[in-house]
Amino acid sequence: MLKANTVSYASSKDKNPRIGGVTYYGKLTDIIEIHYTSEFKFILFKCDWIDPLVGQKIDEFNFTLVNFNHLLYKHNKVTDEPFMLATQAEQVCYVRDPLELDWEVVMHLTIRDSFDMYSKDSSHVSRLVPQVEPLSQQELDERIYVRDDDVHWVRDGVDCVVLVDDMQVDVDNDIIED
Repeated sequence: MLKANTVSYASSKDKNPRIGGVTYYGKLTDIIEIHYTSEFKFILFKCDWIDPLVGQKIDEFNFTLVNFNHLLYKHNKVTDEPFMLATQAEQVCYVRDPLELDWEVVMHLTIRDSFDMYSKDSSHVSRLVPQVEPLSQQELDERIYVRDDDVHWVRDGVDCVVLVDDMQVDVDNDIIED
């Protein structure tokens, strides 16, 4: 997914352009890495982009649906723009709509976290690691069981063998071996 800002006008006589966001949905088809020098490189994603006018809609539940039968660039012309920088990409996944088989529901993903684990510069680590307060005193269960029958010591439904004082005992308390 790519969110792009674009300038638009209400009419040809409009002197006050507005900046608005346009969201493009697509599927990744190729990854291209361009090296200009050893330290100057770009990573481009080539995508099949959905035509937002006919291949994208919002249903009554406010879900965005896309149809990959309606692509923006179909003929690989020189004027086509199928690429975006990798830094502009946002990851989404598509789930097929069970009622309309040509349409897929856009599911936005939540990025959990990412860290540069192999960085030579460790000064940034203190900014990435959240400061955690020490754990407070653990609250223990205050219940005191008077009878052993109140405590469930054995897990039901599982055949197991337990070692007790160097003796192997099965769950029926039969000694298997010393």
